[in-house]
Amino acid sequence: MRQWICVLLVSVLSLSLPAEYTLADEQSVDTAEAIVEEDNDDEESIQIAPFIPTKEWQVVDDGQSIPPGLHVRINFETGVKEAKLLDPEYKGEADHVATVDNSGVPVAKATSSDDSKALKSTGDQRRAHHYGNSDRRGIINKKTKPFTQQELMEAVLKQDKSEEGSVQGITYSAPVRESDDSSLLHLHNFHRHPTDVEVMLELLVLLGDIETSHPEALQALEELEYHVHQVDNARELDGLGGLVVLLRLLNASSDEVRGMAAQVLGSAMQSNPPVQSEVLNYGGLDLLWALVSNDRESEEAVRKRALFAVGSLLRRNPRAQHAFLATHHGIDVLARMFLGTSPQFQLRAVTLVTDLVSEEQEKVTQGVSPPSWASDWCGHVSSLIYWESVVGIERGLQAMVKLEPVCDFAVHHNWLRILKDRFEGNGEEDEFVGDILKNCEQLLEAIKWTGEEVGKQREDL
Repeated sequence: MRQWICVLLVSVLSLSLPAEYTLADEQSVDTAEAIVEEDNDDEESIQIAPFIPTKEWQVVDDGQSIPPGLHVRINFETGVKEAKLLDPEYKGEADHVATVDNSGVPVAKATSSDDSKALKSTGDQRRAHHYGNSDRRGIINKKTKPFTQQELMEAVLKQDKSEEGSVQGITYSAPVRESDDSSLLHLHNFHRHPTDVEVMLELLVLLGDIETSHPEALQALEELEYHVHQVDNARELDGLGGLVVLLRLLNASSDEVRGMAAQVLGSAMQSNPPVQSEVLNYGGLDLLWALVSNDRESEEAVRKRALFAVGSLLRRNPRAQHAFLATHHGIDVLARMFLGTSPQFQLRAVTLVTDLVSEEQEKVTQGVSPPSWASDWCGHVSSLIYWESVVGIERGLQAMVKLEPVCDFAVHHNWLRILKDRFEGNGEEDEFVGDILKNCEQLLEAIKWTGEEVGKQREDL
């Protein structure tokens, strides 16, 4: 009886199972049961089954690894990740599908049967994506032979000398090359600053235009003076026609323009013999001295600047000094007009006379007396030591030392002692104050020696 019951139960169980159920299924069930039992013991040992791709889209669970070479997408309706095998017959999609590894990072894939070698780096991937199979990399083509300098020059010379066009209604013309040697120079003229000579030429063109207003002319002259302080720039003036332009401006209707033109000429001639010679050849001394000797009160500012230019022309220029002394009797005229001029003019005049006397003394052996015309300046130079200005005192003492052999400065003995006492202990280490003290002592000694000699001569008589 018991045997029949067991057979009946086995038959019922067999009928309730599906036909596909096999022994392998029984083993998998047993395995699943075993896994569940292990999960109950340790939750961290959960094993996620690998993703088995098919030709249909399947959901990829969180943490589930996928093999490389799949078509992966995010379903925006459900928000889940899906994957499937690539469709080999759909080449358009395959060319734009990125291959990813298990962590989702893109990896290189073969592009064709002829070029199946994988790209070496991410940079190569970007270049291949941008340039494809081209040899070009940016502006460089690796397979193109670079041009030599000679080839570049030949290519430039073949271009048209003039090309016209327009950009947004603006007409432009390409620069015309005057010579083959300057072709490359014109190419970089657009990317450089103008030279001093080019700036000076533009200023001179403006000054030579009769329609230029006085304010524009003054501004141009001020900028030109800045450039001619450089010796080489000053020597370029004559080649640019600048000396002729400036000499013409000495006759301008505006006092300010005449004065500023004289200032520019003086700055250009300072310690610059070539420019001095050129101005003298153009008759510049006559024009400048005419401005100095003009007695109109409104010309005082012009007179000072013109005297500065005359001094720049005379210094270290024997030919100009001879013309100034013999032809224009400049020292005599300057002495007669001295008292009626401003302190600034007097200071410049005394400085010029002192420099001319020093140059005369340098031409002969030491100890020779100053030139005869210097005696006319004894009273003028000594008047400066009574100024409140320290600069005037220093220039006056310096001139008195130079003229002392032909002048009698004994009347200033007491004032020289006062000056010496004033500046003693008042910064002897300063070079300026030191020169004042040294000149005072030298003059006092000369006056004392002269007084002793005069007294001795009287005793002998």
